[in-house]
Amino acid sequence: MYERVFAPIPESTDFATRQLITDALSLVSEPGHYAILSLVNRNDFIADSRWIAGQLERELDDINVAVTRLIRLGILTMESSACWRDTSGSNTLTEFEFAESTITNLIKRLKSQTS
Repeated sequence: MYERVFAPIPESTDFATRQLITDALSLVSEPGHYAILSLVNRNDFIADSRWIAGQLERELDDINVAVTRLIRLGILTMESSACWRDTSGSNTLTEFEFAESTITNLIKRLKSQTS
């Protein structure tokens, strides 16, 4: 989806930077990520991808991809198999603010990688 909105990533971009950009753009263009974090912040949250898929009425594979992406971006941590933590502060942000914050953090990370 983001390929239609954003310019293509230059071929000369290293893999880590390309992965970071792709993950961040997927994060803000696919609503499932915010929904997963909303569940993580609930008192009745169960740290299980199958439970999340059922709650969100999404395919298990889609949930696993989204969870992996959230972890790779440092937005979600798994402190144990039963304890996941949202490190984004999304429980106080609207979905738009979450997307804006994600892009801002991406820019900071990219700048620090090139410094």
